[in-house]
Amino acid sequence: MVETYTQDSDVGPTRKYYRLTERGTGELTQFRSQWAAFSATVDDLIGREPR
Repeated sequence: MVETYTQDSDVGPTRKYYRLTERGTGELTQFRSQWAAFSATVDDLIGREPR
């Protein structure tokens, strides 16, 4: 779900970067949609105002 790549740097060592794959982006989208409902439920349970 995550891939890495390296890129030369003008200063210092070669840099390593990370990015989501297409599958990772899909998983993140699904997680975000589930998180809203989960978070609202927890807020109700602990008595905080929903955001």
